[in-house]
Amino acid sequence: MADARFKKMIRNKTFREILQRNGFKNSDVLSSVALSTLSILLDENGNLRTIDAQGNPVIISIEGANDSYYNAGAKTGPTTFDHALGSKQKATLTGNVDIAAPSNGTEGSELTLWLTPTGANRDLNFDGAIQTASDSGLVLPKTLTQDALYIVKLVYNGTNWMLVSLVGGF
Repeated sequence: MADARFKKMIRNKTFREILQRNGFKNSDVLSSVALSTLSILLDENGNLRTIDAQGNPVIISIEGANDSYYNAGAKTGPTTFDHALGSKQKATLTGNVDIAAPSNGTEGSELTLWLTPTGANRDLNFDGAIQTASDSGLVLPKTLTQDALYIVKLVYNGTNWMLVSLVGGF
C-alpha cells in the first residue's frame, strides 16, 4: 500500500530515463537494465521513493548523485539521523536540538548535515556518543543564528561517530 503522504507519482519511466534525468550520461547507464517500468513516488519532503515487494515505501538513493540530499524535515529535541537515508541530509531546526549518534553507519561512513534554525536562535548539542575534539575550542551547546545555514560533518570510525567540522552562519 502506498504511503498517503506521497504527493506525486511518476509512472512508466524506464530506469535509464530516470538515471539520465539525474545527470547520468548514456555511457554511465547499463544497457542490460531489464526493468520496463518503475514507479517513483515523491514524498512531502521531496525525497524519491519506490515500493518494495511487501508494499513498504523505500528511499531511492543513487550512488554518485553528489548533488542530492535527504530532506529530514523539522527537528527539535533529541534527534537521531539515519545514515541509511543518505550521507547528505538537511533539516530545519524548530527547537533546540541534541544530536545522538546516527544509526546505520559503517566504518568510514561520513554524514553531512545542513541545518537551518527557524523561528528563533537554536541551541545545538551532541550527546556523549558523538566524540568532539578536545583541542577544537568548540563550546557546547552551540547557539545557531535564526535562518542561517550550518553544516555539520560527522565521520564513523567503526566504533564511534566523531564531529569533524561545524561551520555556519551562511
